[in-house]
Amino acid sequence: MLMLGYLCSRVSFMTLASVSYERFVAVRLQARYNNVFSSKRVLMYMATIWIVNILLTSLQWAGIKRISGGMHLIAWFICVLVAGDANIAIALTLLRTRRRVQPQHEPLRNKICRRRETKLTRIIAFVVGAYLLLNMSVFLSQFITRY
Repeated sequence: MLMLGYLCSRVSFMTLASVSYERFVAVRLQARYNNVFSSKRVLMYMATIWIVNILLTSLQWAGIKRISGGMHLIAWFICVLVAGDANIAIALTLLRTRRRVQPQHEPLRNKICRRRETKLTRIIAFVVGAYLLLNMSVFLSQFITRY
């Protein structure tokens, strides 16, 4: 049962990292967003996240706990980097866009879209930050027990 909890926790964090990256692409590419993220691709990404985590967890069942734990920590660290970099890049992109665009000359549709992207970015950054903060003790204890 404990492994199932770890599995779901890891899938959740990988999903949050993926959503952070998706938000980065949405802010950065804007018009080409639909070319990069289709419903079919999103489902494929989610299936890949689940399959990778199930395979890594099954390595623990096979008795290769040290290798599996190390792989999970590496995957978690990569997700932290992706989520952190994506959120920083989003914030910088939005700041640059805000400085570049003159508010009085911007069409109402663009203002609404920009506000929505800013709000979504803040929400995702908050969720990723809260998840990291609340689960840091779990990840640190896993790291300490492995090494």
